[in-house]
Order: sequence, then C-alpha cells, then structure tokens
Amino acid sequence: MFGFLLVFPVKEMLNNSVKFANQHIEILVLVLVFFGLGGFYEILEWLYALLYEHSETADSFLGSQGDIWDAEKDVLLAGLGAWLYLLLFNSDKKR
Repeated sequence: MFGFLLVFPVKEMLNNSVKFANQHIEILVLVLVFFGLGGFYEILEWLYALLYEHSETADSFLGSQGDIWDAEKDVLLAGLGAWLYLLLFNSDKKR
C-alpha cells in the first residue's frame, strides 16, 4: 500500500521540478524511488529494533514472523504498488 498510496504526491512533486524526456523514464524513476524509499524504511526499522528493543522483543517489533525475506518482500511490494498505480491511473497517457 505504501507505494500505491504515495506515488501520486511524489509524482506531482517530481513533475514540478524535473522535466522527463518521456513517460517511460518518468515511470522508471518513480518506481526506483519507491524501491529506495522502501529499503530506507526497512533499514530504519531494523536499526530501531537493534538499538532500542531487547533481543527477545526485536523480532516481534519487526513483525517478520519468522520470514527471513520479509524486508525484501516489503521493498518489492512498495515498488510494485507504485508501478501498479502508474499503470492503472496515470493521467498523462499519450493516446
């Protein structure tokens, strides 16, 4: 939901400051931004658990429930959510 819900405001901010050569480059940049933001959030979450949680409660804080690929899946879903929004609702489509 992170990428799907926030891609529109980020798209508007980028369009106000950057002129893209074509729509495909814009979509690529936006999806990569959300992969990066998702990864940044996962790193911050891990650092918080490492520094402020006890070793017994760190796993429950992270909410991975035993899935060692949870952070990677979250980052993937952020990027895919952004891509899905752009695929479905991009109003700048050239017809």
